[in-house]
Amino acid sequence: MNSIFRKFRTLIGLEFNLQILLTAELIAEAYYGILAKHVPDPVIKSMCQKVLRDEVKHIAFHEEFFRLNQRRWLPISSTIWSLQFQAVFMCVERAVWLDHGKCLMGFGISKHDFRAKAQGVCRRFLNRVIMLPSLSTSAQAHAKM
Repeated sequence: MNSIFRKFRTLIGLEFNLQILLTAELIAEAYYGILAKHVPDPVIKSMCQKVLRDEVKHIAFHEEFFRLNQRRWLPISSTIWSLQFQAVFMCVERAVWLDHGKCLMGFGISKHDFRAKAQGVCRRFLNRVIMLPSLSTSAQAHAKM
């Protein structure tokens, strides 16, 4: 799985490279977060929480990078970027389930639970990064003209 990430992220350049790294970190946040809640062993739980803390720091870096990048874009560009980001994220999420689903199910974590956690992490990231103007803000600006 790791070699696929390395090969895929070098295909298109720095921003996409960072996006692929970010996708892996968002998935890791979901994976280790849900595993930490379900695993009974205190040592494994502690390790999951440590990995989770590290991933949160990495994600904060990416949030800043992509937020600053997005500020220079038109809303339609941000929308297109968000759609392709979500498509890549969903593919990775499904690949991780195929590769690790048996392990997660062994701790009582269903596919639905993992998917909900992963998609929640992705939504939270996108809500922090994508700054699309709201309809009411656009209407207010238009009314002032």
